[in-house]
Amino acid sequence: DVQAATGRAFGELGMFVEAIEHYEIAMQADIGEVPVNAVEQLCNLMVRQAGSMSDSQKAKEIIVKARARLTALMIAVGPSVERWCLLGSIAKREAGLARQRRQKEHALADMRDAYKKAHELETNAGEQADPYPLLNWLTAEILLELLGKKGEAAEMVKEKLAQAESAAMERDRRNPSFWALVAAVDSMLLRYLANGNLRDHIEELVNAYIAARKRDGSPRELLSVAEQLEFLSGGLAFVREPAKKKRLQTALGKIRHGLIKSTQTSS
Repeated sequence: DVQAATGRAFGELGMFVEAIEHYEIAMQADIGEVPVNAVEQLCNLMVRQAGSMSDSQKAKEIIVKARARLTALMIAVGPSVERWCLLGSIAKREAGLARQRRQKEHALADMRDAYKKAHELETNAGEQADPYPLLNWLTAEILLELLGKKGEAAEMVKEKLAQAESAAMERDRRNPSFWALVAAVDSMLLRYLANGNLRDHIEELVNAYIAARKRDGSPRELLSVAEQLEFLSGGLAFVREPAKKKRLQTALGKIRHGLIKSTQTSS
């Protein structure tokens, strides 16, 4: 479809408004003529657009619409790893926008469940584990634990983090890339966050992220890592122990500052 192809091109350029307009036109075709991946891409773009908006209310409206579309698609054609990941990304965006404890916890729980289902669907199919849904599942799991919500046992989380790091390193061994190595570093960061000793590993993590960038990562891609750190810090906003919250958020802030500084130095 020409409209979907044009929307995809605009999306690659980060021109979300134009991309969504073309996908919306493509959606007006008969149901049987609309490729499933076009609906998925439209939902993905809507979530990315919401993430770039300063108007949080408008962003929430777009996210609600994206979820409704994606849910309808899953009812029509069934779930897939990609669709569960998209639902997870929607919940993750809602968690980032949440300003009340209950909203934050609810969104993180939705994020956890969606990414967990994506990971389980993938592994049950006998496919090699992709660290992306696994790490996002564990991110939500760890944040909920820090907020006082009991979930999976600590040993299971530790085991899954090791699995994610191993999968990322294997993927990087086969096809060295920025994102594969970043996934391995993300696994380390989550392990330290769960253990409560993140501040002891700030320099190690900054250097590891910068080393990943030397593969093929652009300043923009490294900034996306900084955005993930900001998401983690925001997820800790309702930690009930002030000293613990300050300690972890300060550590995340220092890692983020190190990444931002490295992009400015090299630009």
